[in-house]
Amino acid sequence: MITQEQFEQKWYGKIVKPKKCLNYIPNKEYFVTTCLLGCYQNNKLTKFCIMATDYNKENKHYISFDLLDEEAEKLEDKFEILGDYDNIQSEVLIEIKGFWEAKDGKFNNFKAGKYCIIDSYCFGTKVVLINEKYLIPCCDLRIVDKLYDIQWLSTTGERLVQIFLLEKEEWDNKTREDIYKSFGRKRSFIKTGLYHFSSIPNI
Repeated sequence: MITQEQFEQKWYGKIVKPKKCLNYIPNKEYFVTTCLLGCYQNNKLTKFCIMATDYNKENKHYISFDLLDEEAEKLEDKFEILGDYDNIQSEVLIEIKGFWEAKDGKFNNFKAGKYCIIDSYCFGTKVVLINEKYLIPCCDLRIVDKLYDIQWLSTTGERLVQIFLLEKEEWDNKTREDIYKSFGRKRSFIKTGLYHFSSIPNI
């Protein structure tokens, strides 16, 4: 009997394509958004969901299957696994170190005003920037406040960005690893395409 962990490791977050036996669903690439083994009717049914890699408002191919245990164990008879799906392009932790004044006309599309000096760390590339002048308006930001910038590629082809303010009082004693772990729910929300249906939840 396959376990929940084995089921997830094999299927969750994978790009799949239906085999000929599934001729009732569009023959295209999907990514697996849900793998819940034995979650319905006294653990007799398994939930398995897929979303088209080109899902959009006109092309709403999000398909949910309720499977018997034996069907869940034989999904490879119905789907071919093509590889891993990861639409997150970057996650950057930004720390506000100070402020600087920009003059009109110095930067295209930016007005004169006070902007931020930052340190930043990219979790994917491990690139570190120190004391960089950045075109982030200071607004209500304070020195040692942090920003978490997460960017991803939508199934519509759009590059989407969301930035979260991490205020000093709550996050000052957190390590990079602590902060990265705290955004696990948001990463899952993005990787499973749920941003199509609602806004990203709070931490």
